[in-house]
Amino acid sequence: MVLRSAIFEPVEYGLPDLQHLRDVTYRLKIGHDRARDKKVKNTADVLPFFYLPNVQRISVSLESPLAITWPTPQLPIPSTLTSLVLNSVRENYLDDLLSVTSHLKSLCWRWFYDFGIDDAVNMPIVDLDRIGDAISCLRGTLTDLKILAEVQLGGNDINLPGIKTEGSLSAMVNMENLRILQVPLAFLVGFAQDTTKRLQNVLPRYLEHLTITYDLCLQNDEQMEPDWPEFEWEDHAVLGLLKSWLEDRKAFAPNLRGISLRLARNETADEEWDPIMRHQLTELGAQAGVPLDVIFSDEI
Repeated sequence: MVLRSAIFEPVEYGLPDLQHLRDVTYRLKIGHDRARDKKVKNTADVLPFFYLPNVQRISVSLESPLAITWPTPQLPIPSTLTSLVLNSVRENYLDDLLSVTSHLKSLCWRWFYDFGIDDAVNMPIVDLDRIGDAISCLRGTLTDLKILAEVQLGGNDINLPGIKTEGSLSAMVNMENLRILQVPLAFLVGFAQDTTKRLQNVLPRYLEHLTITYDLCLQNDEQMEPDWPEFEWEDHAVLGLLKSWLEDRKAFAPNLRGISLRLARNETADEEWDPIMRHQLTELGAQAGVPLDVIFSDEI
């Protein structure tokens, strides 16, 4: 409440003038919280940050409400905002937030599902169409995009819940200014191992650096949702996926400088990406003229 007054009515309340504020960080701990089912979200505390006249970088955790309601009838115009980190907020509200950030160059967004919360927003379904449409509104300015994904256990559960993807990130193809991209493999091609999928149908043409992660690879590991697929992609299929994209690199990725696969060793089978497969990956990179490597994040 005090911060909101400082942004909108500093003189009336004798509060500091925040017009020169450049960096804002408002983060919440991700994980179990006894207040996780609270009905009042922190949206009203966070949205005023977008009205700061000279803010350049915002990093916030935004608890997904049932609806985004801006604090004033006039939408914010954060013309100096170039870097945004969004945690926890679901794809339902990405468009509401990104549509006012018309000068954004760098976006880091963490998709998050908490199995312990039961409401109309926190659902175990990734709406890829909605994600693609939301980020494509930044195609004129965005050069750096990082998409993370995480799921939390609910209550006393010991197995991660099932997650389902719907739609496609095909709208991302038209983001011709995007140069750096990090994205979960499941967001590109789904959880089921479908060798008819093609990266060129979802990846922008002028990428320079691509990082593909194995985020959510342990979802549904014990068939919590028997009708939904587990993470089925094996290393040889991922290699084939990359090969089909790089075979016509001049058409699909002429500016590409490097590809990294990022995963955790404790989240994959021991035989996945063994030295033989990693050598084949390196050879593919040499043939395509692009360095390819596997990064085990828990061994860094």
